[in-house]
Order: sequence, then structure tokens, then C-alpha cells
Amino acid sequence: LLDVTGRVERDQNSVLIFWDADQKVGTVQLYRAKGEEKLSLYKTIDVAEGQFEDKQLILNNEYRYRLRPVLLNGIKGKFSREIKLSY
Repeated sequence: LLDVTGRVERDQNSVLIFWDADQKVGTVQLYRAKGEEKLSLYKTIDVAEGQFEDKQLILNNEYRYRLRPVLLNGIKGKFSREIKLSY
């Protein structure tokens, strides 16, 4: 992955995670954790979508996200940097 960003959309009661990926990437594995919980696989998304909207949130919590690209040949890439957002 080249770039990962995120932002809180309070008016939509959601968090948006955006990414830009290399052409060799087929899907993105989204890992998520609430507070100090361990990150775990939350969703697998087609890379072409370019974003994910998380609406499964509880007020006054911090959420952490990391993305992992899966190449077209099935090889898993390195994790992205961690995104921390307070909702």
C-alpha cells in the first residue's frame, strides 16, 4: 500500500478509511481494534473500492486500523502504519 488515511465522520456516525494501492494488489485486509484490544481481521475488501466506511462504532472509544495488501498472486504484503481515531 502506498498511502492509508482515516477520518471521523460524526454527521454520518462513521469512520472512513482510505487507501491508495499499487496495481499488483487485488484485495485489502482491514484489521481493527477498539481501545487496547488486539487487532484482528475485520473485513476483506476489493482494492478498487479505495475506502471503507465503519459504522459499527461505540461513542467515546478509540479505534485502531491497519491494512494489509493481498497481491493478485495471493501473497500477503506488509501491514500499513496504524491509524488511530477517536469516535
